[in-house]
Amino acid sequence: MTKQTPKQDLNDWLVDNFFVIDSHINKICKVKLSKLGIDEEDVDSISEEISGMLKTGLLNIVGTYEEVDG
Repeated sequence: MTKQTPKQDLNDWLVDNFFVIDSHINKICKVKLSKLGIDEEDVDSISEEISGMLKTGLLNIVGTYEEVDG
């Protein structure tokens, strides 16, 4: 098996494990937004949008990393 670069490793971790971050975002949104009287379907939608944008942003950042030899 070929050793992954740190960039590849971080990218793979985000792709494979983002569900953990997504779960925390969802829990926080449910607690905070339900206190404001926001409907549960809307809370789920907001949570999914935040999570999706965060994942996309993080993967875009990782994509800009330059590989370092050595």
